[in-house]
Amino acid sequence: MTVVAGMAVTFAVTFLLRFTTAGFGNDHFTHLSRARQILLGDWPIRDFFDPGQFLHYYLSAAAQLVFGYNLFGEALLTITFVALAAAFTFGLSLRLSRSVAIAAAAATISVIAFPRLYNYPKVFLYVAAIWLVWWYAQRPARWRIGVLAAFSMLAFLFRYDHGVYIGGTMVLVLTLVHVGEASPWWKPAATFAAAFLVLFVPFALYLQWAAGLPEYILASAEPARFVTQSVRRLPGALTDDTALGWFTVVTTTLPVLALAVGAWTWARAAKGSERRLEAVAVVASACLCLVITRALVGNDPGARLADVISPTIVLGAWLAGRWLGADGDRAIVPRRAFRQLALVVIFGVTFWSVATQARLTGRLDDADLRDGPRAAWEHLEGTYRRLHLRPIDDWAPLGVDSGIQGLARYVLRCTSPDDRLLVAGAFAPEIYFYVERGFAGGQVHFLPNWHRSPEDQRFTIERLRRQSVPVVLVGDQESVFEQTYPDVALYLRTQYVEAPPTQHDGPAWRVLVQRGRPFLSTDAQTGLPCD
Repeated sequence: MTVVAGMAVTFAVTFLLRFTTAGFGNDHFTHLSRARQILLGDWPIRDFFDPGQFLHYYLSAAAQLVFGYNLFGEALLTITFVALAAAFTFGLSLRLSRSVAIAAAAATISVIAFPRLYNYPKVFLYVAAIWLVWWYAQRPARWRIGVLAAFSMLAFLFRYDHGVYIGGTMVLVLTLVHVGEASPWWKPAATFAAAFLVLFVPFALYLQWAAGLPEYILASAEPARFVTQSVRRLPGALTDDTALGWFTVVTTTLPVLALAVGAWTWARAAKGSERRLEAVAVVASACLCLVITRALVGNDPGARLADVISPTIVLGAWLAGRWLGADGDRAIVPRRAFRQLALVVIFGVTFWSVATQARLTGRLDDADLRDGPRAAWEHLEGTYRRLHLRPIDDWAPLGVDSGIQGLARYVLRCTSPDDRLLVAGAFAPEIYFYVERGFAGGQVHFLPNWHRSPEDQRFTIERLRRQSVPVVLVGDQESVFEQTYPDVALYLRTQYVEAPPTQHDGPAWRVLVQRGRPFLSTDAQTGLPCD
């Protein structure tokens, strides 16, 4: 099987599997509601707080423009990138292991991990970065340095730390490839840095226009520190959940092994040889994996490991190839049958671990994939139709009039498209998308230590004063909100009054309506004020 053919098959299978099982949790709507905000005419940073995910928003906004206000375009966008990541995993694993079986096993593990769709930048960017590392190491050229810089800037625009981690990896590989040459080893890295800075200038000018570059950096310091602290700890190697424990062991151990074997190979291989250049790519990739496992997995391995598994699995494929002595290499262990059996056992345990953690059997059952081709096809058709529905009609069908879904229907009925909505005391960014209203005050959510400084709270209040915000929904974490955002909470107490509770809001939610606003009527279903 050729590399291209294998990648095409992997892409197609992954795309169909993820499309059939497509679903969107509330975390997905943090960036999706911001994308909707852009379509309403707002600009990131100038009009709403932004942690630095420009391309994440704008690609989702483009999908909504092309495919309409539904979740079909978002599904196509996210699933395409996840499927591309799986295809890159197969292609890299095949090139590095010289074994179709090992490549297929690696791709299988990356697919059944079911990385979260909204984290497609993580899933795609890091395995694509490893592809570029290998691509440059095999044939260094000055113009290829420009490609590495452009890709690093692309990653930066998806999220700042992605650009930092990938950019650092590119500098490392440029150094390792060219060290020992007649020309100074630092020149390629300097060229990369210069190209990256040139590409950064337009974005820096935008930041200066939108908020002032120094002001933006200072305002982002506390949220950035909060994110770093929340993900700094490595997950423990073993947990009460054996499947997660093994998954964690594999993800944290393989980069260390690859780094050791890669460094040993690099030291022993002749300068300029294919083996030495391959070792450069492996060493740089292993360093990247160690960084992202530490920085992006943190204290929630059950949810985050799947997002960064593909680069690690590629390193595992390379180690498996070396273990078997693929392509004429001298095997690490002489008896081939033993080596093959060991790999089969490791793959089997890893498959079980990842499949258990990802709830693979349940996902297949939910998608009717174990009930035969006809049932699977009917489910696929149903998913296609569901994704084309008006989003609220799928999430809160007509007739559902209790809890937050009933309140969402109330907001849709009783506010105008130009009005904004504010949600406090709860993490519920999906509400804005489903009720087809922009979020007020520039805050898609009020998280502790997230733009809570007195200056940021004043900025939120100034925005609220300029916007039409007839309704505020308050969740059951109101006390946390009041402690964290006291100035905003005081503004709400003075400018809003609680509407009489109804059976529709439920114990977890309160409805505030703007004082003195001339509401035109009373909503027939909820009894709440209605414009």
